[in-house]
Amino acid sequence: MFGRGIDRVTRLVGLFTLLLVLLLLTGGWIFHALLERGFQEGARRELREQAALIRSALEAHDQGPESAWHTLDPDELRFAAGLDRLELFSPDGRALHTDPLWDLPGADLPDSLALELGLGLEFLPPPQRVGDELFQTYYLPLNYRGEVAAILLIESGEAVSAQLQTLRRGLFWATGLGAAFVAFMLAAMAGILGQARRRQRELDRAEHLAEVGTLAAGLAHEIRNPLAIIAGNAELLEATLEGDRERRRAADMIDETDRLQRLLEDFMNFARPSDLRRSSTDLGELWRRAALEQAALHGDLRIECDIDAPLPKLDVDPDRLRQLALNLLANAARAARKTVRVRVEKAGDHLRCTVSDDGPGVPEELTEQLFVPFASGSEGGTGLGLAVCEGVARAHGGRMRLAENGPGGATFTLELPLKEQA
Repeated sequence: MFGRGIDRVTRLVGLFTLLLVLLLLTGGWIFHALLERGFQEGARRELREQAALIRSALEAHDQGPESAWHTLDPDELRFAAGLDRLELFSPDGRALHTDPLWDLPGADLPDSLALELGLGLEFLPPPQRVGDELFQTYYLPLNYRGEVAAILLIESGEAVSAQLQTLRRGLFWATGLGAAFVAFMLAAMAGILGQARRRQRELDRAEHLAEVGTLAAGLAHEIRNPLAIIAGNAELLEATLEGDRERRRAADMIDETDRLQRLLEDFMNFARPSDLRRSSTDLGELWRRAALEQAALHGDLRIECDIDAPLPKLDVDPDRLRQLALNLLANAARAARKTVRVRVEKAGDHLRCTVSDDGPGVPEELTEQLFVPFASGSEGGTGLGLAVCEGVARAHGGRMRLAENGPGGATFTLELPLKEQA
């Protein structure tokens, strides 16, 4: 049920993130459109105000706007007003001055526009965009003695375009920071949900192990005594029977009861409570003795020990860790061709114990189930050895994992904290 709840939360977080991104993009686009429109309206108002000032100055001249125009410096006036273009035309739309920079005649107004302006009508066309720049042009007739004496053209765009560029850059950075924040929140939520999933898997596994442990304890209680009776009777039969065939059958019975007793012992180790009897222990010496015991059982196998000295002593349960070392070394010895290597060293705030063999490696289909009870890759194995080892490591606040695997052998690593953890 909890796992389904995590999946539901994951979907909700994904939907919320998508909606947040859409809201961020849509809000940014709307905000940009509104501000750009506001800038355009402001530019139009400012252009009208500047045109009114220039118009009043030109119309106030005694000899008319054209004479006033020639007495002024148009470029200086354009620069002072912050305009991009300032021109004067005759009532019929003919340009009245040449471009001072290029010494070229100015372009005349279209006949239709000149006719409309000649009637005394102002003309404010929609803004035009050229590349990244936005231009606003304003045409207005100038009166002298009740008649249209000239046509004034003013145009601005550079200042508004610069403001729009600044707006776009600010909006870009704001959107980028918002997207980065959303990505950070998404990553944080993904990490939290991933941790919750891992915790849920651990809880499910712990529940499964508890059920298996209860089953193991019940089986051990029910099987132990009958199995001992069967084993004793089989040994008596083997001692009393005279025929080879009958003695061989009795020996087979003894072998099978021994195998069942080993299986029962593994069950009991797996179902043993995790209460630890801690004492100050030299793990280097513990692993060295375990290696010597395994070397005595496998005479044709070389077990090499590389143990740093001095190693800090740990407050651990020596019996449980000795059981872990023997199980791990026995597995490595069964898989190895010639050599098993043991390495014990201090690694930061942990003590690392590594067991490597030169065997064929762990089958790929078993790598995900190595520490799951009853998952065994060896014939006749119970599949509880590594599960017991992993339980011992977890009880000490450490962890055990398959560090390396391949055709050249497998490497298992045990890491134990130097200080006791709650």
